[in-house]
Amino acid sequence: MDADEQELEQPVRNLVLSVCDLKQHGDIPSSRCGAQAVTMATRMYLHGGCDEKRAYGDLHLLEIEQMKWTELSTEGRPPPPRWGHTMQGYNTDLIMFGGLVTDSAGLLPDEAPRASVAPPFAQGLAWGHTGTPDNSVYTLQTQSLQWQVPNCVGTPPSPRFCHSACVVDDLYVIFGGCAAGDFSRPLDDLHWLDLRSMQWTSPSCSGTPPSPRFAHKMIRAPEDQLLVFGGASSSSGVEAAHGTLYSFNLATSVWSTVQVAGTAPFERSFHTFDLIGKWAFAFAGSTSTSISDLYILDVPNNRWARPLYEGQVSVRAHASSVLHDKLIVFGGVRDKVSDSARDEREPRISKKLFFLNVLEVKGGVAEGDFKFKLVTIGDSGVGKSCLLTRFVQDAYNEFHVSTIGVDFKTVTTMVRGRLVKLQLWDTAGQERFSVVTGNYYRNSDGFVFVYDATNRQSFDHIEGWLSQVQQHHECGPNTIKILVGNKADAVSSLQVSEEEGRAKAEQLGAFFVATSAKTAANVDMAFLTAAQNLVETRRKQKQQPKSATPGGSNPMSLGKVGPTAGHGNEKGKCCQGGGGR
Repeated sequence: MDADEQELEQPVRNLVLSVCDLKQHGDIPSSRCGAQAVTMATRMYLHGGCDEKRAYGDLHLLEIEQMKWTELSTEGRPPPPRWGHTMQGYNTDLIMFGGLVTDSAGLLPDEAPRASVAPPFAQGLAWGHTGTPDNSVYTLQTQSLQWQVPNCVGTPPSPRFCHSACVVDDLYVIFGGCAAGDFSRPLDDLHWLDLRSMQWTSPSCSGTPPSPRFAHKMIRAPEDQLLVFGGASSSSGVEAAHGTLYSFNLATSVWSTVQVAGTAPFERSFHTFDLIGKWAFAFAGSTSTSISDLYILDVPNNRWARPLYEGQVSVRAHASSVLHDKLIVFGGVRDKVSDSARDEREPRISKKLFFLNVLEVKGGVAEGDFKFKLVTIGDSGVGKSCLLTRFVQDAYNEFHVSTIGVDFKTVTTMVRGRLVKLQLWDTAGQERFSVVTGNYYRNSDGFVFVYDATNRQSFDHIEGWLSQVQQHHECGPNTIKILVGNKADAVSSLQVSEEEGRAKAEQLGAFFVATSAKTAANVDMAFLTAAQNLVETRRKQKQQPKSATPGGSNPMSLGKVGPTAGHGNEKGKCCQGGGGR
């Protein structure tokens, strides 16, 4: 198969996620979750939130150009400490509604109902405070820093928190939420407040509304549409299913489900959903699999996509705001993985500030800054084709005819700010093709050895595959080797532990990644780990004298990369019926 001909194939995935941690200065807000953030010009306002001990009522200003925080002193009637509220910008004002409220001193109010359990996003934390759902409206004049409680007319929504809200022209629209502090009363009603007359309206809605939910998100879309995504209906979390996107037409008050192309993200709650240009960023949150990720909704074309990213960002109940083409994220709950036990996670409340930026790799990129050849190797049926299809097209199919000889895919991505073209060779696992496939090992920059974690025999064959490679390739210290334990989502059927996989990788001088092509867990990490290290190798080559040995860093074991099952996507080709995962 001619590689030059195959490179004419255009990969589906052409979005690359860039994550940048930001160094903060000034009066940095304390670690918190459930806060609200709004950007006005180059200023970001952050209000409220909570940690495991108390709720907050403070207001902070971030001068984004300097990354400098200031805690603002306000006047008037400030809202008492709260979290799970909504705050939106309207002209030069901030409009706030609802939330789970404590009194002005951060102490517990006497009113019922009161929270008796930790929030779903905080399981594992020693939660020590409760609160009361609220339905008050507060406004802050950002120029005078004056809080006011406007006199609203009409019937207000019932008290709630963890609802969603957005401003559409002069309307402050809210939907859903929870009416009880123990998360037992999810809501499905919609209301809006006319910000000119301060009058509440509860429209009569028809169509197919979302089920009662909280911790979802809502954004404004073109043509008087509101889009709702995610949410939970109980403290037990969300189901393991692909998420449904709902639309509400403000002109007709009709709910409908949106037919979206591409593979939808799994259901999630306590995430963020923000519109940046034509893209809606559905970022992180709590899922059934504990993996956070970023999905992009192309709003005009109703298509989901998942950007390539060379790492992982896991956070929930965070605050987010939009600056130009970037998503700014503050705080939230993160899981710290135990060094002693990879499946043990310790939740921690964060005060980290970072931004997300998605870059579009235009079609027709000829070479990029770097070009690498990677070959996948392993027994038939372990999921090699499935992994490549997931990585290149973000697609999965339970059934696929085994690869005959060699297949080839190409994808252009970005690693450490440099365009990288990856030639990905998929080799047949059957012994009868070994003579054919061996020819493709030559001149490879790296090898991805794949075994099926539910099939010990495929694991035991890895050293044999390495020996076959070494007959055609010198496998010097600059050759990147990745050992992939696929089907890590099939927990009840695992025959090879992650610890065994890491030990084998260390023995082979390889990086180790446990993946699931079916759920997409760590698939990007496997290939982008190779790309990242190959880029570093090439950079070191340029810095070395010509007489030095070509190449860079020695392969090593990725001891801190765990299997954590990820999010499902279902389309494309895979290895044999039901076997690719």
